[in-house]
Amino acid sequence: MRGFVASLTVLLLGCFSSRNPGSTDLSMAPDMARSAVPRSYKYVTKQLNLPGDSSDYAANLDGATDGRTKNGLGGAIALARDLAFLDVQSGEIQRNQSGDGLTLIALQSDDPSLTDDPNAVVTLYAARPFTPPIFDGSGACEIDAQVASARLPGRIAGGRFESLDPLSLSDPPTASLNIALEAGVGIAMPLVGARIQFNVRADELTNGQLNGGVRKADIEERFLPAAVRAIVNGTHDRPCGVTDCQKLKAFFNYDVSDTNISMTLQRLFGTVFDVQLFDPNDPARWKPDPNGAIKDSLSAGIGLIAVRCEFVE
Repeated sequence: MRGFVASLTVLLLGCFSSRNPGSTDLSMAPDMARSAVPRSYKYVTKQLNLPGDSSDYAANLDGATDGRTKNGLGGAIALARDLAFLDVQSGEIQRNQSGDGLTLIALQSDDPSLTDDPNAVVTLYAARPFTPPIFDGSGACEIDAQVASARLPGRIAGGRFESLDPLSLSDPPTASLNIALEAGVGIAMPLVGARIQFNVRADELTNGQLNGGVRKADIEERFLPAAVRAIVNGTHDRPCGVTDCQKLKAFFNYDVSDTNISMTLQRLFGTVFDVQLFDPNDPARWKPDPNGAIKDSLSAGIGLIAVRCEFVE
């Protein structure tokens, strides 16, 4: 059975804007060389790298004064791998190659060299699946309007974009994290306090990283029920002669009823919530606290690489 796979669905919208008439003299002063109207550069993810443990793609999401970084998603994936023998990265690769769960990215900048821009902006959208996906820069993508968008302002410095630190914002952006549970089955959950960074070129984004938090309520109310269904499908509705499937059954003590799977997953996920991001007295209020005793969210971080792909709103 294919295990639940974390993948991100982060999609960005932008339209190419025309530059000022005439050629640009790159020998001019930096301000003079900028385009009067920001241009939008569009990409699609060709590779999502899931964390292997809690140190991969980690970030200081709750404002720890010692700079401590976390990635609870990596811890959960390691738990799935070590206890339930689930190879989530292989599943993510297969899903990406099938054209499902891809990320569209639109970067808006007025610096034609994409080197330095204090007012760059990324907008996040979800993409509709398309088969086969085209990763050579000539593809055309389409936005999935059913998934909410997110706008992440930031800056480009030295050829690397980095969105604003959510710790500095009273109302940080929320992106969409898409969890792929099995082939063709996924569930989108809000990624609060979203932050994205990557190295920028006109034709490619490299060394990318997306971070944020998934609220405990969203894990319990959205992810866990879907995960139970996927596991039941994998052990009941298909032949279970492969080794990993047998190991998965053994992990649940050969009781793969909805009730037992649900209770087991709830116990496991109860150990991975690692950050307090909201005010305990006002759960809607963003108030990260590194010393908070009420861990209301799971920190999450993934890596990404993206290539050019055109799309329209």
